[in-house]
Amino acid sequence: MPHDFSWKRTPPRVQEYFVELLGSKKAKALTTAMRRRQWIVIGGPSGPTGKSTLADVLRSIGYTRVIEEWESTSIQICDPLTELREKSEIFESLGIDWKC
Repeated sequence: MPHDFSWKRTPPRVQEYFVELLGSKKAKALTTAMRRRQWIVIGGPSGPTGKSTLADVLRSIGYTRVIEEWESTSIQICDPLTELREKSEIFESLGIDWKC
């Protein structure tokens, strides 16, 4: 019978599942990320590795800051800027209100 609980009070059986699937080190990193309310991106090789199930388990216990890698696009900017400008200047030149 399903239990009603939240990710803040993750039951021992769910914590054990994390360790079984991920190993103790990655399970600890997962629970630390949850405690910090960080986004969790689940990735790995194509095929049945438990990625979707882990995402579903996390969502089912109320942790919604989780996506699978295929659901996202990662943009990396590696080249250093040649011209430094203030952020406020950039936003103003784009006609965007800076809300951060």
